Amino acid sequence: MSYYNTCPCCGSNLDPGEKCDCEKKRNESEHFFLSRTKVNSNGQLSLIFK
Repeated sequence: MSYYNTCPCCGSNLDPGEKCDCEKKRNESEHFFLSRTKVNSNGQLSLIFK
């Protein structure tokens, strides 16, 4: 019989004592996206290449 916990956010199966980093990864991805896009005056989304 196996024992595991399930992350309430992403549903992944975790070992006992293991912490899920899905929220951290999602926040990093969201910050990356927001820092490299902008909305033009006509509502169109533009990419910013640095």
